[in-house]
Amino acid sequence: MARLKGGILGGISGKISDVIGYIRYGKAFVKMKSLKPLKKRTQSQLAAQQKMKVVNAFVNSMTAFVRIGFTLEAANKTHSANAAAKSYQLLNAVTGVYPSHVIDFAEALLCKGDMEPPVNASVAALGNGIQFNWDVSRQTEVYHNQSRAMLLVHAPGLGKSFYTLSGARIMEKSDFMELPVNFKNQLLHAYIAFYADDQKKISNSVYLGSINYQ
Repeated sequence: MARLKGGILGGISGKISDVIGYIRYGKAFVKMKSLKPLKKRTQSQLAAQQKMKVVNAFVNSMTAFVRIGFTLEAANKTHSANAAAKSYQLLNAVTGVYPSHVIDFAEALLCKGDMEPPVNASVAALGNGIQFNWDVSRQTEVYHNQSRAMLLVHAPGLGKSFYTLSGARIMEKSDFMELPVNFKNQLLHAYIAFYADDQKKISNSVYLGSINYQ
């Protein structure tokens, strides 16, 4: 507690927060309290911090996509679908050594479920967008009238993703996704998954590789 010497116009004697007041030779002085230096972070702490930063940037570019993709995985758990998606990438899809951690796009999983995923899937640049093609396993054909494809491309150079949550019916076996102009001349990483209309079934996402979108 501080005390005012000589009333409201006088000097301060004592401490107020980080300010210390004192009287010396009849004059009032104030100074800042000495702060303890922050403990230097260890190499492992810095690495963990950077990994989380890399994962956050990746997942936050596709929030709505992974919210659907990890909803069933997060069901009956204390964390959200978004948190579940980040946890998976953190454990499985970060590569490199500090300070050069990056996403391993081939290991990233944007949807997680037990529905049979697309097979023989591929992508190709076509005009002003990306053409997706896929086949369907016999087990998945039973959902042909109730399921659609979810499509996504991620552009690391932009730090952005573009996606559709309700693409073509899975038995159509192809879909075209028109892309924004700023995705031109970017290296894109493509993903596809199947999602049932009743939201009770979803497949794991499938990484389709990278494509130079010119």
